[in-house]
Order: sequence, then structure tokens, then C-alpha cells
Amino acid sequence: MHQQQRFTRKIVYLVIIFGLLMTLYYLGHPSTGQVGVGDEGSPGGVLAQMRTKENLDQAQIGQVDPTSEALKLAMFGFRGVAAHLLGLKAIEYKKTKDWSNLSATLNQITKIQPNFLNVWEHQAWNLAYNCSVEFDDYHDRYRWVIKGLEFLKKGMQYNENEPVLARNMGWVTAQKIGRADEKKQYRRLFIADDDYHGSRPKSERDNWLVGKEWYLTAHDMVNTRRAFRIGTSPLLFYSEPPMCQMQYGEAIQEEGSFGEKAKKAWNKASQEWEEFGKQDIPTSQGLWIQLGKIEQLRKEGENLLKELDKLSDGAREKLIRQKTDQLPKKHQEALAVPELLRTPKQIELAYESKQLTFVSPAEIARQATGPNRAKANEILEKIKNLDGLIRQIKTDRGIVNYPYWDLRAKVEQTDLMLTARKLVHEADEAFQKANLTAAYQGYVAATKAWAQVLARFPEMFSTESSGNRINKATQDDINHLLIQYSKTLEQRDELYPTNFPMAPYVGYLVSENDKMPRLSRALAKAKKEFQNGKFLAAQELYEKAIHFWLLIIAENPSLMQMSDPNTGNRVLDTIRQYAETFEKLGIPFPERFRLRTFVWIQVEHSQAAKNAKTAFAAAKRLAAEKKYAEAEKQLDNGLLAWENILKRYPSVIGDKSICREILRSIDLYRTVLEAQEKSFPEPFALQPVLDRYSKK
Repeated sequence: MHQQQRFTRKIVYLVIIFGLLMTLYYLGHPSTGQVGVGDEGSPGGVLAQMRTKENLDQAQIGQVDPTSEALKLAMFGFRGVAAHLLGLKAIEYKKTKDWSNLSATLNQITKIQPNFLNVWEHQAWNLAYNCSVEFDDYHDRYRWVIKGLEFLKKGMQYNENEPVLARNMGWVTAQKIGRADEKKQYRRLFIADDDYHGSRPKSERDNWLVGKEWYLTAHDMVNTRRAFRIGTSPLLFYSEPPMCQMQYGEAIQEEGSFGEKAKKAWNKASQEWEEFGKQDIPTSQGLWIQLGKIEQLRKEGENLLKELDKLSDGAREKLIRQKTDQLPKKHQEALAVPELLRTPKQIELAYESKQLTFVSPAEIARQATGPNRAKANEILEKIKNLDGLIRQIKTDRGIVNYPYWDLRAKVEQTDLMLTARKLVHEADEAFQKANLTAAYQGYVAATKAWAQVLARFPEMFSTESSGNRINKATQDDINHLLIQYSKTLEQRDELYPTNFPMAPYVGYLVSENDKMPRLSRALAKAKKEFQNGKFLAAQELYEKAIHFWLLIIAENPSLMQMSDPNTGNRVLDTIRQYAETFEKLGIPFPERFRLRTFVWIQVEHSQAAKNAKTAFAAAKRLAAEKKYAEAEKQLDNGLLAWENILKRYPSVIGDKSICREILRSIDLYRTVLEAQEKSFPEPFALQPVLDRYSKK
């Protein structure tokens, strides 16, 4: 009986096992291809058919590696654990700089998880960015960047439909090679690398152009194969190829190409940027936008507003008049003043008036009556939708700085801009070779050319974005020119010429500085306190204003050499007013004065200081020859020059170095007078200098 039960159980178990095996076979047996003539093969089990339908078969994803497939089967579901442990080993090998084992370990990880994209992305970045910097020789660094690229290429073989890997290829090729500290060497090595490029012509090996090709490959995957993992926002994804073309134009200009090659590069960049503006781009709000369509949409909005106003019997103008009549008197008076003649306060009031008298489309729609009311509400809804679309486009245009690059690509093609770039490049080369005369002449010519560019294209340094109105890219270019020009002026012991052509640009930078509103408020309050006789409060406010001036000058160092006379004179006016508060308080002007260096530079380069020093040298020579009367005349002129300097720069009284020069002239003057048995004049114009320093 027991034996029969055991036998029965065995039969039942065998049946169950057989059933499970058949179920597993039904669900999971792999598909088979054509074996013989007329044999179509088997589609495989349910799971195999689902993989085929969803394009998840390894053959559909990418290249099949027998070793990798065998390893995956041998892991019995523990591939993640094994990959994690190997990842830890890779980190350890990197720390110990065991590059051979690192490469082997990375190869093992990819065999275990060939379709896990993060492995390829992370380790390629590790090779190109982290491992490469461990070497001193830039040749070795370059080879590890290439290892990173080759690693990504291998990943693409196993994942042929993944645009994120193609985009990473574009990023490393373009950004790592084109923006690294060693970019000059990397770009040269990349072009000469026959092993990497194979038969690609050298004229097409620029890293920015090759990077653009990879970005376009990623675009093709998205557009034709409906692959969606792109690794960034659609906005940035579609902007990358034309930006690569822009960077190519910049790169060849940095390397000294300003002829037809550069012109064609920027012309192509302009065309590609325009095409980017026509690209349909999805947003997180579910909208589809085109960045270049904003002007068309604005015109549509204007036409809808006119139609809405028409349905409301011209209610817009009536509502504006009503709101204007209700404005406070001071606002109405500000509006009555012509725009160019308004004071800062009136400008502020006029701006407030525009806000207060603004009439919204909803207010206009409410004025429609009868059968027009429904049509007005319909148009109002269209206007709201259009406004939302325009706001979204404007935001996205700001993210990629669309208007600036659109204009930049067009401007860079012009002979005017190419000439300006060429002049700066040649001047930089002369400066590096210590040919200061050629560098100075080059920078003088370059500033004139840049001034012409900015006069013709003033939009070059302003954007649509609501943040900083100065475009950083243009600002960096011009600041480089100003810094280099300042260095040549320093070597020549000169200030900027009074007719410096780029002075308006420097003044614009200052006017748009975020510290200017606070500086202006501090100055206005200081003047008010001074007029009310509250000199101590005025002194503190002037110190605050001087602090802001110091920060502004630090951001625009060319001001030290008076690149913008208007701004420079405003600084000096602030210092004079500050000095007056000490005079009123009866307190000596401080020696540790924040803008002492600024004043010292102005004094040292002033014609009055030069005249005073020349007069002292001549008087000293004449006194040695005992020609005291002639020496006295020279010193009279020199001391008069110092007196004028003290009037123009009253803070000089706190500058020991300048006052010592004045004291030397006074001492010689006293000696010359004594030699002629003449008494020292009283009152003496430079007595404050004697009182403060003669006993020290």
C-alpha cells in the first residue's frame, strides 16, 4: 500500500514537473531563425514574441556577444550584484592607478550588463574626465579621453537605438576636447589621430564638427527610430548641433582664421540656428513650440487685440483715458514731460503710470455687449492661450540665449567683425612676444573696430532675458580687449585717451551694474544729510557709496585708467564730497582710503603732476648752479601745480607718497628763498601739507 502511494506521488510529481516545463517552454523558449529552404523558423515563446514586438531582443537592441550572453545565463539573476562588486573594484584600481586592471574590470562589467546604459555613460565619463587628469603629459591625457570615446562606441554596438550614448559621444568629442585646459594640444592631436579617424579627411576632423555629427546621429535615432532616452531636455538636445557649429567658428578664429573659412563657418551656423528655430520642441507643459516663431505669434496677438477692441467699440482708449485721469497729480506731471527730459524720479513715476494705466484684454472684453460678447470671450480665450505660448517660448529662448546667438552668427560673418577679431588676435600675439609697440597699436585699432561693431549692432550685448542685460559672451570678449589694452597703457605709463572709442560701452556696463541703484541712493541721502548739516551721517553714507564704487571698479578694472571719463569724474566727485565732510567735521582725511590707488593713478598721470615734477627737477639743477632767481620761478610754477592738484584731488592730503614729493618741493623752495635772503610767504597755499607732515 505504501509502495503504491509512493509510486503515485512520483507519477504526480513527474506530471507537475512536465507541466511546469511545458509552461516555461511555452512562455520562454527563444525564437529560431530560418534553418533550411522553406523553413521560416519559430517565433519563440510568449516572452520571446513580446520582446520581438517591443524591439527588446538583443539582436534588435544591438550586436550579440556570445561571451556576454553566456555570462548572463551563468549569473542566475545575480548580474546586478556582480556588476556592483566589479564597480567597487574599478574604483579601487583607479585610486591605486592600476590602469591595466581598471580596463579589464570595466570590460567585465560591460560583458555582464551590456544593455545597462548607466554603465557605459558613467565609465566613459570616468575614463575621459577622471582618469585622464591623473597623467602629467598631455599626450597621455589625450589617449585616455580617446579611451572614453572608444568605450562609448563599444556601448553603441550593443545599444544601437539609444540616442543617449550617441549624445554622450558628441558631448565628450566636442566639450572635453574643445574646452579642456589643454584644448590647443587636444585639438591638434585629434586632427592628426589617424588611428581614431581612419579614412576621414583631415579637413573634417575638427572636434566640434565631429561632435556635431554625433549629436545629429542622436537626432536621427529620435526622429526615425522613435527612441526617447536623450539624457537632457528636448530644448537643449536640439540646440546642441548648431551650437557646435558656433563653437567651431569661435575655435578657428581663436586659432587665427579670419578669412573665407571663418565666414563660411558662421554662415552655416546662422542657417542651422534658423533651422533650430523652426524645430518643433515639446515642453513640460504639454505644448509644442518653435523658438523662431515668437514674432509671428506677437503679431497674431496684436491682431486679436485689435479685433477684440473693435468688438468693444474702441473701449481700450476710453479705459486708458479714464485711468490716466485718475492718476495722482505727480504722475500726470511726469507724463507731461518729454521722455528725454525726465529726471530719474520722473522716469520712475512715468513707469509706474504705465503700470497703473495698463488695460488688460479681459477689461476690454467686458465692455462688449449683445451678440459681440460671446465672440469677444472667444477671442479673449485665444489671447490667453497665445500669451501662455509666448511666455513659454520667451522662457525657452532665454535658456539657450536664442536671440543673442541668432544675431551673433549673423554679425560674425561681416567683414567689420572679422576685422575686429583679427586685430585683437594679432595684438595678443604681439603682446605674447613682448612686442609692446605693435601690441599697443593693435589694441588701439581693435578698440576702434569693436566700437564700430557695437554702434552698428548694439543688440550684441543685450538679451531678451529678464536677468542681467549684459550678454556675458560679448562682455568677456570686450573685457579681454580692455584688460590687454590696459596692460600696454600701463607699460607706456599712460591713461586711456580722452576720446577712447569704447568709453560709452564701459559707461553702459557701469550703468547696468546691479550695485548702481544702491550707490545712487547712498549718494542722494549723503547730499541731503550734508545740506542739513548732519556731516557725520553724510560721511558714513559717502563711505558706503565709495565702497560700491570700489566694487564696480573691481569688476571693470579699466576704470582705474579712466577708460570712461564720465564715470571716472563721478568717482572723483564722490571723493571730493567725502573730503568735504572731513573738513566740516574738522577731522584729518584718513590715510587708509579705499580709493587711494584710483586717485594716485589719476594724479601720477595728470599734466599738473608732470609739470610739478619737471619744475622741481629744473629748480634743483638751477639751485646747484646757484641760479636761485630762476630756480624760484620754476618752483613757483611747480608749487602752483601741486596746489591745483590738491584742489582737484583733496584726498591727496592723506597720501604720504604724494605729500612727500610736495614736501621736497617746499623744502627746496625754502632753501632757494633763504639763499636770496627772502622770507617764506605767509599765508602759504600748501600750508595743510606742512601742518600734517613737516614734523613727521
